[in-house]
Order: sequence, then structure tokens, then C-alpha cells
Amino acid sequence: MTQQTVTQAHEFEGYLKYPHYGLGPYQLLAKAIVGRFDGYAEFETEIDGERWEIQCNYSKTGIAPRPTDNVGGDALYSWDITCTGEGRRKFSPLIEPRFADMRHRDTGEELGFGQRWWKRFGTEGVDVELKASNVDPEEVPKLLHGIVDAVATHAGLSMNSRYFTDEPSPLHSRVTAYERYVRVRRSMASKLLASGTMMQAMHLLADERGTKLEYKVDNEDIVGYMHRLWVGPDSARELIPSHRYGFQFKHYHPKHVHSDPEEPLYHPKVGVLINQQRNGGEPIIWRDLEAAEREIEETLLNLLEWGGVPTEPDPTTYIEDDHFHPAIREETVAMYDDPTPQIEAEQEHLLVTSLRDMTDADVDVLDQLLSDGGGQHYEEIADETEHSVSTIYRALRRLGSVLENDNGVVSFASQKFHDELKGIIESTEHQVKNAADRAAKILGMNSRQAESSAFQRWLNKYGAEIDVRDDGSVESIRIDTMLSSFKRTAEPRMEDVLKEARAAWNRCGYDVADLVGAKVTASVDGSRRTGVFSELVRFSEYRR
Repeated sequence: MTQQTVTQAHEFEGYLKYPHYGLGPYQLLAKAIVGRFDGYAEFETEIDGERWEIQCNYSKTGIAPRPTDNVGGDALYSWDITCTGEGRRKFSPLIEPRFADMRHRDTGEELGFGQRWWKRFGTEGVDVELKASNVDPEEVPKLLHGIVDAVATHAGLSMNSRYFTDEPSPLHSRVTAYERYVRVRRSMASKLLASGTMMQAMHLLADERGTKLEYKVDNEDIVGYMHRLWVGPDSARELIPSHRYGFQFKHYHPKHVHSDPEEPLYHPKVGVLINQQRNGGEPIIWRDLEAAEREIEETLLNLLEWGGVPTEPDPTTYIEDDHFHPAIREETVAMYDDPTPQIEAEQEHLLVTSLRDMTDADVDVLDQLLSDGGGQHYEEIADETEHSVSTIYRALRRLGSVLENDNGVVSFASQKFHDELKGIIESTEHQVKNAADRAAKILGMNSRQAESSAFQRWLNKYGAEIDVRDDGSVESIRIDTMLSSFKRTAEPRMEDVLKEARAAWNRCGYDVADLVGAKVTASVDGSRRTGVFSELVRFSEYRR
């Protein structure tokens, strides 16, 4: 199997529950931050060989103290510890008390904060709201233990050596944001921008029933300054069926774009983020964090490969920075075939099927939706197209593969269908617009006469074109409307259409004999058919 690069943790946020030590950690920090630091402290320390700058502060919570809590006020406090490590590493826990029957400090009403859980176990403990950057989740217990121990030591206190050595509660702790990234050489990363993977995925998945997508672009300082593709859970499964979480795929530079190609920050980060917002408000449960991390890495490496960016840890592709060190990963992640060609092929099939069955009323419905941007009520479409509501309903049934009806509001089922049909309709309009000039040249009329002639109306009706020889006879006729060879079908019958052409030609004063040998090409019953005019309309019937 091809070698794959490791990825690096970047953004990490969560709410971690620790019932293991009761309120011991909370009370220890109270003694340090309030009792020894008088509310604020700032110092440097070393944790596991790394230098950290630590700031300690506090603020009031909405939790009322119990009669047994000796706090000298109307509210309990939260301990806010902001830590900055080497190379812009961040680790900032905010620690609050938790116990059964918590009450609001002003109203006395029972508070949430997982009350049922604390009541169920009849215990007390602490919640840690954590915001971190460039810290792997596996580092969390060790760093939290080391930082609280450093605060206690700086205050001249001793900490219980067990505090924060355990994992947080696996079923009730939750991660609300988790991102991993790689740093890609700028020239290579450009493949992923608007002309590449992001735009292609958005274009094919946008507006599909049950899916959610959002693509935001900021090229203010540089192309690719910040490109973000948000993908909901259903759309994520369209890309990789086994995945559970929606995600954000992003290409971004630092706030101040670097201009020296020799600096790592000259080259952008490419990352994948899972967060609560894009998953229906559902966070990652701590127990499921390993599976979520696997999804993040699979999504990131697969999207890179689909966009033409190699996944091997080659220095011509990946750039080392303070935290990301390209290296061969020990366990490879699963790689999948790029699904976008298959999605596109499926949509092409639906589009072709719908076009094959279209009637004039269907074209009018599509034209109206395109002219007003889509998203119109069927009664409005009926008024604008001057078709009956029942005709609109039949058109919607025929066009059910490319349109969707949401409580009477009609719109395109995907951005691809919108764009493809727009091109087709505009092409048809362009053809009709220039038909009068073509007919004038062919029939020797002026444009105004040709525009109102019976044969010109036939050309317009069926999207047809003809070529005329110098002697005035018709050499060929091409018909772009879908036709049928059978009666009682939605498509007009080919023989009837050609009879209509003969009658219109005759009304214009031309000799019908000029049509006899014309070569006719049309799409009949879903396939292209070619024949001679006289044979196709049983021309002998009209010579009686």
C-alpha cells in the first residue's frame, strides 16, 4: 500500500466531566487562586520538558453556594487558567464545580449542567471546559494534571498525585470541535481551490435532498486565504458511505499572509474539522473520539488524493512547521475511489432521462424556474406560464428526477441540474432568437416575414434546422425535440411532426416536392434516427 503522511491536531474543544476526585481539585484551586494569588497570577513553568506561560484568573458562575460552602458570597467561582506553550500551543481549561441539586444564584431555580447524571450517581466533581490548539487529545490528561500541579506548586500547595490522571467520563464528556491538518506547499495546495476538489464536491452535492452544504471563499489578501467547505452528515456519507460525522474541509493561511517561500507559514494549512454545529448539535462523545479521529484523517487524506495532492510524506508536497512533521504513519487509513464522477454520472443519467421525456409544458416550467432563480410555488408557475395547475402537476411528475416539491414550492434538486438545464434553455432561446434570420436566408424572405411564417413557427416549435440546396430543394432537416414512433405517448410522434412540417411548408407557398428527398435526423424513442422525409411520412398518401 502507498505510504501516507501523519496529520497534526489543531483545534480541540470540549466539556470534560471528572467525578473521580469529588470537589478536591476545585477546592485546591480556590486555595491557590483566591487564597494565595488574590485572584490573579502569571508565571512560567516547565511541564514534561516544555516551557509554559500560565495565567490564572476567576469569575463568578451562576451557581448558588450550598449552606456548607464557605465562599463568603452569593455565587461559586470558576477557575480560568490560560496556558501558552512552545510554538503557539494553547491549552486553556475553565474549571467549575458540579454536584446534585445545583441552583441559580439569583432565581433559585434548578440548573442544568447534566444534573440528572450527578443526581443519579449521588456524587460531586468538576467540569472542565477546554479550549486547546496544537494539542493531541491523548495529551489532555497529562497536561491537565501538570498544569493544575504547577498552579498548586506556584502557590506553595501540594496536589493529590491522582488528580486528572484518569480519562474524563467516557460516556458523558463531549468534544464539540476537533480539527487535524497538514501543511501543503502552496503550488500543490492550489489544486484544491475553486477549480478543484472543493468546488466539484459542492457543485455535485449542493441542494441534494437531505444534504447540507456551504462553501465560503475569502480571497481578499491572497487566492486561497480562507476557503471553507461545510458538509453535513448526509452529504459526508455521499462521499464516504461509512462515515458518521459532517465536517468542514478548509484551505487557509494565517491572519497575516507570509511572503517568503522559505518560511513554513508561506504555505497554507489544509485541514478537516468536525464540530457540533455541523452535526445537528450532536457532539463527539469522548468514548467515540478515536473513531471520530479516524474519520477526520480518512476525510483529509482522501480529499487530498481526489484533488491530485499526493498523500506520501514527500517534502515537495508537505512543509514541516512547529507542530506538523511529515512522516510515514504507522497505521494507514482507508482510501476510497473518488465518488464525484459516479455522483456526476448518476445525475447525468437522471438529466438525460428527464430531457428525453420533456414536453413543451415541461420546458415552460424549467424556463420559469430559471428566469426567477428557482424556489417558486406551483400556482405562481401556473400563472406565469399560463398553464393550468393540473398541467403543472403533470410536468412536475415527469421532472421529478431533477426538481423537488417542498409543500408546493418547486426548486431544482441539485445545483448541477440547475446549471445544466440553464445552459440547455439558454441555448434553445439563442436558437429561436436567430431562427428568423436563418429562415430568411433559407427561404429568401425578409426577417419579419420569416418570423411570422407557418414554417418558421414549426422550426421554433420543434427546435429544428434545415439546409437548402442552391436549387431550392431541402437537403436535410435536423429536429432536436424528443420524438416517438408510437401513438399515445408524451412525446410527439415523428410522422405527425413531419406531416405538420409539410403542411406548414405548403402554406408558405413552396412546392412540397422540395421536401421529398430531404435527409431527416431526429431523436426517436431515446435513440438517434435518420431517414428520408418521403419515406418517414408515407409521402405517397399526399399525392392522391
